[in-house]
Amino acid sequence: MITRASDVKPHCEVCAYSCDRCGFEIFQQTAGKSFTPIRKCPTEQCSTQGASNEETVYPQTRGSKFTKFQEIKLQELPNQVPIGHIPRCMNVQVTGELTRTTSPGDTVTISGVFLPTKFEVRLDEERSDEITTQSIVAQTARSCNSIQDAPTSIATLYF
Repeated sequence: MITRASDVKPHCEVCAYSCDRCGFEIFQQTAGKSFTPIRKCPTEQCSTQGASNEETVYPQTRGSKFTKFQEIKLQELPNQVPIGHIPRCMNVQVTGELTRTTSPGDTVTISGVFLPTKFEVRLDEERSDEITTQSIVAQTARSCNSIQDAPTSIATLYF
């Protein structure tokens, strides 16, 4: 069951930069959530003019490639949690056309690659792992009230 869904955000896959001094265009492929932007022009023309200490490269959004990105938080169904135990949670990163397909309270089936990532343990949150590559998000029930109508074998998540 989905307990939380973030807003849909842009994720930069390819960043485009242009040099103000020579007009050279640079494309940087990003891998992951964060990256270090390019600040200096790699051409010989800019490096021979003594501009090695100056920042002449600026990002260009028109030439960059962005994809949709959303994080959803899953929790075990109440009828699957043993009595006296806390439901287990998992964060899932949804990209592309799978964003905005579900909302909190929906029961879903997720198919993808389970890749554990670093996690921080805080006092107010429990440990959570992430599925970073998913292929199918199938909605099985629209709300908690229709959980009895949903197939239980499809909605089972293995933690």
